[in-house]
Amino acid sequence: MKGTILYLVFIFLGITSLSAQNTWYDPMTYSDEPWLCGRAWNQEIGKSYTRMPERLKSTLPTAVWTLSRQGAGLSVLFTTDATDITVKYTVSNYSPSYKNMTALNHSGVDLYAKGSDGAWHWIGNHAKYTYGTKSGDSHTFTFKNLATEKGGMLFRLLLPMYNTVTSLQIGVPTKNTFHFNRETETRPIVAYGSSILQGASPSRPGLAWTHIVQRELDFPVVNLGFSGNAFLEGALFDAMSEIDASVYIIDAIPNSNSLGDEIVNRTLAGVEKIRAKTDAPILLVEAGGSADPIFYPQYNKVYQTGNSRLKEAYDILDERGVEGIYYLTQEDIGFGEDAQIEGTHPNDIGMRCYADAYNKKLREIFKQHPASVKAVKADADNEATDYYDALGRKVSQPSKGKIYISKGRKILKTK
Repeated sequence: MKGTILYLVFIFLGITSLSAQNTWYDPMTYSDEPWLCGRAWNQEIGKSYTRMPERLKSTLPTAVWTLSRQGAGLSVLFTTDATDITVKYTVSNYSPSYKNMTALNHSGVDLYAKGSDGAWHWIGNHAKYTYGTKSGDSHTFTFKNLATEKGGMLFRLLLPMYNTVTSLQIGVPTKNTFHFNRETETRPIVAYGSSILQGASPSRPGLAWTHIVQRELDFPVVNLGFSGNAFLEGALFDAMSEIDASVYIIDAIPNSNSLGDEIVNRTLAGVEKIRAKTDAPILLVEAGGSADPIFYPQYNKVYQTGNSRLKEAYDILDERGVEGIYYLTQEDIGFGEDAQIEGTHPNDIGMRCYADAYNKKLREIFKQHPASVKAVKADADNEATDYYDALGRKVSQPSKGKIYISKGRKILKTK
């Protein structure tokens, strides 16, 4: 009996000692503005892990406001030289029981790091995570013995797509350095849409198409996806028009397909609201459709009907001479039969289809509208200047084709 007690005491002391070796960092501290990325109105929203400011509550549909409390698209950037990283956080919903979504995507986190090659690389959790079961319990994800680059790396922690984080801390060994980072000054891609855009239903957050696009284009993305509630209301366009965006994506047909004439009317009115504030490009997007049209043609027909009405709106805008309007079709998205988890929402394969289609179209848009990409310029003259990498380290010989920070701006090295 004494041996058992001593054993338990040693285990307890070992756990306590391990915890004491970490220093914990909270992205809601150290600054008046939260250290959060992937949302507009960051300072106004303040110290909560939500997506829209209290000021807009009275103007938004009730369901949209409720869904805006969920943290889809939010992330935390930080730099550390630690090889052990622990994330612990609490959430508002301790029953992630969606029948078409993994618990990892609903309530889990995902971690990436940016290498010296300029690319973002995934860091697997290797099942080293635990979920709390009741209010106040912490979810904990542990990443240990990472083969990180010498001198430290830039990390991006992706938050749950369908839950609300209520507190969060990142722990690294006390001996290691750590600091939070801001998103780049680049105008964000602002994306509005349905549950698909919010993040249903890849296996984990990092495989949502918005996060894939963010990584592969190296652009900030503001996720305004609202599950089951993308109905092109004017209040959403009013909110979007407040954001200084590089491009606006309108991807609401998965929910709005049955609105008939209102698809045309609301799209035209919404574009007019945005155009009253900015001439930034606007991308209208058809629904991706069903991946099983052979056996359920009726479902795909519903999407195609909605798509045809969206195309009407696009054609009217074109006839009116409204500039900077682009269009992405169901065929561009290109679902195969393995692209969905249950016949409605894309799985990992489907999200890859979306991301590839968006990446191709957005590159085309940015090529035609270089001025919309604020704070990014090509260093075509190879002017004498100091260059810094993503960690703020001075680079003596910058490489052609890579992006650096110089004079507070992102610079694409061209020579």
